[in-house]
Amino acid sequence: MASLYSLLHDSQYDWRIKLEDKNDGLVKSAHDFSPNLFLFDSFQEKPVEENASDQLVYSYTIINLYDLFFDSGKYIKDIDSPFLTDIASADAQYINFFYDSLQELRSIICHNKPKDSIRYKKFHRQLGWNKIEWGCFDYLRRSGYCFSYEDSFKLLTQSAVKVLDILKKCLDDNRDEPKKDRFEKKWYDHIIEWYKRNMTVHIRAVQTYFNMDPKDFKKRYNSKYGKLEDDAKYVDKVVEILKEKWLSEEFDWDILYKRHFCSNAEDPMSLSPMNAMRTLLDQKL
Repeated sequence: MASLYSLLHDSQYDWRIKLEDKNDGLVKSAHDFSPNLFLFDSFQEKPVEENASDQLVYSYTIINLYDLFFDSGKYIKDIDSPFLTDIASADAQYINFFYDSLQELRSIICHNKPKDSIRYKKFHRQLGWNKIEWGCFDYLRRSGYCFSYEDSFKLLTQSAVKVLDILKKCLDDNRDEPKKDRFEKKWYDHIIEWYKRNMTVHIRAVQTYFNMDPKDFKKRYNSKYGKLEDDAKYVDKVVEILKEKWLSEEFDWDILYKRHFCSNAEDPMSLSPMNAMRTLLDQKL
């Protein structure tokens, strides 16, 4: 068995424990803080098989962490996000450094990345990283140097664990009123702004809305815009209209927050791409 696989479940490096522990994990802390919001959206880990090589374990760890922090939680690193403004400046800087380094590391794994195009400064020494940690392919390594997947894996995962610890402490430090109400509203605002800028999220929202009742969805569309011959085009057409018209029109997202997503909402609803736009879709379609 590859040595790196065993570290996936070592408590020093298993960032998933910090995220998912039923008693003390970050997801539970976020739900306890604000039951209708979330910290990371619908994260789905890509599992690693037991006989995976060190290189594969390392690569999958980078991809999973990118999925978590960027695809599921990019709003966290917005410059005026409460997760950056309501913590010590050194912790906010650490989070930014981690996001930068993870993004560059993932680009080496997932994109065409000639050696001279790597942005070395993205690998911040403040994380304990330096140039040797990005030599994950032979063509990147200095002559005579043997890259260690284990050393780099440990640095990467320990950095992720520290970021998750910072986020948890941020929630713990803002649980008391009146800080809690202000923090919760700011948290929601950043998620919504993230949704509004992200076309992938729009597609997810409309697709989920369509799947709830395709017949009613098509009936509503037909009555407003005329029938489409190809059923597969309904979602794409609504996404197109959403992007070009509905999101640019006046829409009171604060009312949506008070109605569905604050802690004492009159009609509480779990935040998701579809639920975030449900009122808008109901009104417009």
